[in-house]
Amino acid sequence: MSKFFYLFVYFFGLLGSVQTIGQTVSNVQVTQEGKEVVIRYVLTGTSESTIKLFISEDQGNTWQEITNGLSGDIGKNVNTGWDKRIRWNVLATRDRLVGSHIMFKVQSNRLPDAPETKSFTDPRDGQEYNIVTIGTQTWMAENLNYATGRSWCYNNNGANCATYGSLYDWQTAKAACPAGWHLPTDAEWEVLINFLGGKKYAGGKMKSTTGWKGQNTGATNQSGFAALPGGCRSYFGGVFLNIGLSGYWWSATEDGTDLAWYRDLGNGVEGISRYYGSKASGLSVRCLRD
Repeated sequence: MSKFFYLFVYFFGLLGSVQTIGQTVSNVQVTQEGKEVVIRYVLTGTSESTIKLFISEDQGNTWQEITNGLSGDIGKNVNTGWDKRIRWNVLATRDRLVGSHIMFKVQSNRLPDAPETKSFTDPRDGQEYNIVTIGTQTWMAENLNYATGRSWCYNNNGANCATYGSLYDWQTAKAACPAGWHLPTDAEWEVLINFLGGKKYAGGKMKSTTGWKGQNTGATNQSGFAALPGGCRSYFGGVFLNIGLSGYWWSATEDGTDLAWYRDLGNGVEGISRYYGSKASGLSVRCLRD
């Protein structure tokens, strides 16, 4: 049976320019040439970039990455330039493309291939931590392991603290970081996540490629954040849960009297999640430089 290609587009083009490390996608223009869609764009910056193409058929409410039938300036190692072109052979992936609310989005996912990692020694106990600069922020690249206040090792086993860091209730976490560092706010976590491409993709770029059980979906540690799954201590009964499977990190932002916001990474997902939980729970801490 023959395939048909009808393209009636009223909302065609870029939802908004996408900028990462030294990279900006702009001036996206979309045209139809026979049975192909041609996307032209400008990529400015200082280095090569990984380019992805997304389509929305409901005026930008949902997006799906296009991975087949593509040629041109798409994928890894795309150089900057003023006349970049992606060609999509629509009929290679579907029978037809029809709609009045079709949009395309070009995304640059450039990150440093080898983030520079330095170290910091906590003067309180002499422990040394790797640190990494990601965008405009400098983070500890390890979970904090400073025994103070209400802090615990998973299953009360010191070997777990040595690998995954300590678990802290929220009040203790707020004051646990050494001088010159602090517990990041919810907004500061968002700065990191947006810099890494948003919550759908940031998790994989943050997760260590080792130390996780199971498939560790999407893990590249491309950011150098080196997140490990330290699990948590439940506020109810002090039960320890999910070591090796999930990591949970406090923010300094509370949500009422008893709750505070935190971030969650899991072994089976590439994204990163935001939840609120009891301040009495024991979660990991990542310190951010002042």
